[in-house]
Amino acid sequence: MSDRFSVGRDEGHLVIRDNERGGRAVIAFLPNDRKPDAPLNMASVCVKALNETTEKYRSRGRNTK
Repeated sequence: MSDRFSVGRDEGHLVIRDNERGGRAVIAFLPNDRKPDAPLNMASVCVKALNETTEKYRSRGRNTK
């Protein structure tokens, strides 16, 4: 199964996309001039946590049916 959330760009902003909602941007990160890699690092950490939580709830639902 593919990941539900992914990192992408939308109108020049770094965003987290919900791939189950047509790729809609759900979280946007503002640029950081002093630490340019910070938004991408933060988005990557968030996407990993969101996908792990989503998978946990999906597997919980499969085990109860």
